[in-house]
Amino acid sequence: MGGSAVTVELVSLVVALFGVAATVLGGVAAMLGFFARRLDSRFEKIDERFEKIDARFEKVDFRFERLEAKMDEQFAELRREVTENTVSIARLEGPRPHLILGTSR
Repeated sequence: MGGSAVTVELVSLVVALFGVAATVLGGVAAMLGFFARRLDSRFEKIDERFEKIDARFEKVDFRFERLEAKMDEQFAELRREVTENTVSIARLEGPRPHLILGTSR
């Protein structure tokens, strides 16, 4: 027998190593899957919180827009009233006196 002989122990060792490698890799894959699912659930919770906060910001933006419109309306009304008061005061005071240049010769 001049060839290389493969013993039963060597074959069983190789099979056992493949079994251990498959078990370890399967465990790592399961662990990574577990962590991925857990991270996904946490990200979903965080996304829900961000959506709630975004909805609150949209409400606040809407309120600010309404407030800005009210303020613009109030300022326009105030300008009209100031103009009306200025005209009324000018009417009460009458025309401005003109400078009369007389000739005193």
